[in-house]
Parts: sequence; C-alpha cells; structure tokens
Amino acid sequence: MRRAVLALLLASCAGPGPSSLPVSLTGRLTDAYSGAPVPGARVSAPREGAVALTDARGRFHLEVGPGPHRLRLEADGYLPGERVAARPGDEVEAVVFPRAPDHAAIAAHFATLARPEDAPTERAVTGDAAVEDVGAAVWAHHDGPRLPETIRVWRAAGTALQPRSPSFADRSCDPDAVVEVLPFEEYVKGVIPHEWIPSWDPEALRAGAIAARSYAASHALGGGRWDCADVDDGTVTQVYRDDRAEPTNAAVDATRGQVVVRDGAVVRAEYSAENGGRTEHDVDDPTCAGTDRHGHGRGMCQWGTQRWATGVCANPPCDFGAFGPEPKDHLWMVEHYFPGATASGGPHEVEPCAVLPPEGGVLEESGPCFEAFGPGEYWRFESFGHGGSLTWTNAYESTSPSNWSRFSLFFAEPGRYRVEVYVEPGFGGHTAIPYTITHAGGDERLLFDQRAASGWVTLAELDFDDAGALRVDDHTGGPLDDDRRIALDAVRLTRLDGPGGPDGGAGGARGVGGGPLEARGGRGLGGCAASGRGPGVGWLPALALLALLRRRR
Repeated sequence: MRRAVLALLLASCAGPGPSSLPVSLTGRLTDAYSGAPVPGARVSAPREGAVALTDARGRFHLEVGPGPHRLRLEADGYLPGERVAARPGDEVEAVVFPRAPDHAAIAAHFATLARPEDAPTERAVTGDAAVEDVGAAVWAHHDGPRLPETIRVWRAAGTALQPRSPSFADRSCDPDAVVEVLPFEEYVKGVIPHEWIPSWDPEALRAGAIAARSYAASHALGGGRWDCADVDDGTVTQVYRDDRAEPTNAAVDATRGQVVVRDGAVVRAEYSAENGGRTEHDVDDPTCAGTDRHGHGRGMCQWGTQRWATGVCANPPCDFGAFGPEPKDHLWMVEHYFPGATASGGPHEVEPCAVLPPEGGVLEESGPCFEAFGPGEYWRFESFGHGGSLTWTNAYESTSPSNWSRFSLFFAEPGRYRVEVYVEPGFGGHTAIPYTITHAGGDERLLFDQRAASGWVTLAELDFDDAGALRVDDHTGGPLDDDRRIALDAVRLTRLDGPGGPDGGAGGARGVGGGPLEARGGRGLGGCAASGRGPGVGWLPALALLALLRRRR
C-alpha cells in the first residue's frame, strides 16, 4: 500500500504524462507580399526557449510542448513579428512584413483586399454613419463606449466555407463554419498588419487601428454581421490573420479602446485603399487627387492616412489643399474622414470599476478593477493568495510585452498614497519584473524583485488625482531567471496626507471591489504540473492518503 501511495505522490508531480514531452512544430516563413520564402530567419518560441533558423525554402522545425504557441519572427530586411496560435501537428504558414516595401508591392497587396460592392439599399448603415440602436446601449452612464471583451470571428481564410454573400439581408451561417471567439484587442492586432502597411508611419497605423476597432465593434455591439459570427476573417468585413508585426501591435496598444463616435454612437468606420479626390460621402481628400478609386471609396482612405501622417503627396497633382502639408496625427485623421465624429474611449474614459475611499483600500485581482491581457494560454489561476486567489504568468525575453495586466485606480479624494502589492510567501519568482504606476506626476517605472518579497511590499509613495493605474508587464530586456514566475495579487493604497494620517493606513485600509474569481482565459494549473515549483494542489490528495495510512497504523 505504501508503494502505491509513493507512486501516486511521484505521479502527481510528474506532469501531464506523455503529452508534456517535446513535440515537433514545423512550418514555413514567407514574405507577406511576394510570397517568397524567407531563408535565414530566426523563429523562436520564447516561452519554451526553442529557437530555429529557416532553411533556403523558408522552412523551420521547433521542439516544443503541446501548445498553442506564440512564435517570434525575426529576419533581416523585415519588421519583427509574431505568429500566434501555432500548434504542433499543424503546418504553420507564417509571414513577415518588409521594412521598406515598394509601391508596386503595396498596390498588389491592396488589390487582394478588394471588398464586395454592396448595394446601398442592402446596407444597415452607410460607410461613415452611426450604427442605429447601438450607441444608447453602450454610451449610457459612461464617458466613452464600453467595448465587448471578445468578438466572434468566422474563420474561413478564402476556403469554400467563407461567407458567400455580402448582402446584409443574408445573416445565415454555413453549418460547417468555424467560429473562433477572440479577445477583442487581440483581434484588432490581427487586422491592422493585413489591412494597413506595417512599415507606414505610426500615426497612419494608429488611425487604422481606431477605424478597424470601430468597424468591428459596430458589428459586435449590433448583434453580429451573421447569426453565428460578428465578423469574418476575409473581405466581407475585414481581414484577420494570426500574423502580427511589432509596429502594428504598438499602434493598437497606443489607441486601446478608442473608437469613432458620433452623437453617442459607435460609427461603422469603413475604409478603402484609394478614395479619389473626394470620398463616397463627399469628404475632401486632396492627397488622393489624381488617383483612381480603389475600393468602395467610403470612409477612411488607407493610402491617405500615410500621406497625411508624413506630409508627402506621392501622386501629383494631388496636394494637401487648405489643410496644409504639415503632418497630421491620428485624431485629426479620424475627425477629417468622419465629419462630426471624434475618437473616444480608452482605459480611463469609462465608469470607475470601484472607488477607493479617502483613507485608501485594498483591490483584489479577482475584482472588477483588475484586467489581464494577452494570450489566455499563458495566464494561470490559483485558489490561494490574498483573498483566496492569485493570477500568474511567466516572464520572457523581449523588447515588448506579450501578456500584461493592469489595476485601474479611482480615488474618492486626491492625495498622497503608499502603493503596496501582496506577494504570496514563497510564490514570487522573477527578480526583475517591470511595474509602471500612473500617478499625478506621470509614470513611475521600476523593476520589482518578487523572489525576495513576502506579504505586503511597498512599491512607492506617490501623489494621485482622481485616477491612476498599476501595470505589470511580462517582458524583460535582460537575462531570464530560472524561476520566471510573475504573481499578480492584491494591491493596497494607503492615504498618507489625509484621513487616518501616515499611520492610519495599513490596519484601516478596506477591501474594495473584490468578489469571486472570474475566468479570463487559460486554466488554473496548480501544483507540480504547473511550474515544477512553488505551492500547488496536485499532490494534496496523495498527501492526505499518506496521512490517513499513518493514522491507521
């Protein structure tokens, strides 16, 4: 019997069995515009530490865990990028985007994105008009529209299962259609590199991110383009793929949550490659004068965003008219292409998730003020920690984050507060975790050593207005520790200059905005199988059985 118990104890820490053994992930890397193979590129799975170089045919082979995986793609002459949802057993067809594509390559790319010419009578809304019956539902009691957290995407990618009719009267779904539910902002990151040109000016990309986000949100908030899906991944709505580029990821992050709004409603912000000198809705677009219309001509001109951003008119006799040649930013472009509208929304233009009282308080990561972003497969949830739960992920080496989290902070009274975080004793792992605290004076950035922390630890003492934020990223520019774990648990704000005084915080801070743990993607992976280290529950049944045997002796 004791041998059986010992076997159970060992098995409980041995991981999930054969599926945890390395498996092959193979694929091919090509140029996003020419389709030519890209040899000598570096393809890596940062979470696994696996790296491969592509051969002369652009092929690569990695030994990784079961997945899915987010691959990092790096090649000379190309923008750094990613391929998400790469699964062993599937042949991965990944692309990278040239740093300096020529005009012909861009024109050929846009030619593949031609959208159906819908008859206006079939459309629920014109290209730059507000969506009926959407705005009131999402605008009430908020300073900006509250966007959906996820979106349903009809995955067809040009197969026979793609939507066959652009008619808005047809909301039927193919019974064999594959519909994938994606985090909303992650979806936008998969649209912009394929609808815009990743090497374009950052302001052009930001304008595109706002337009694409608005277009998708208008469908999702309105009940979906089809009964089974809000959008497709092709040209009936807008193109989505699993490939990403760093500049377009940055543009989406910089405009997070922003959409085109007019009269309190989200605008279905259409766009096309070339609108000619005037758009279909009579917006003056002198940068496109002298060019043939390419696409339906409604809403934002994709080429126009690059010309406005750079102040360079590429097709004489086009010019900038009365607007002048000075480079324009993305907010100007939104208001130009959608008259009477503004870009609204974002992290702090929403109703407060919870308001900290004058003396301060505690925010739990299981409460409404905590948000976790990035691939769900890399988030883990445990049933221990402050308040009975915590969330964690692993650090990885990169110049930009993959997974990140944010506590939104709202204060009943401005003042000076001590900012503390709770680290479950023995659970914090990585020694250089990027924290950013947004306060009245700007952003306070620091690297926090969780391995040395236990219980409540002070990060800073800062002044806050009525709102702020605490952000934690998973990337590090330096070497990784053997233990890469990043734990996210409760945050405590203690008032130093007001009620309770400097000594009245720690004992008097009250819990705010707690509640039951909500699923945010991924699964709880406790015990040995989760990380090979730290607290867990996988071995508890066997340990209890061993104790029972001892009592029986």
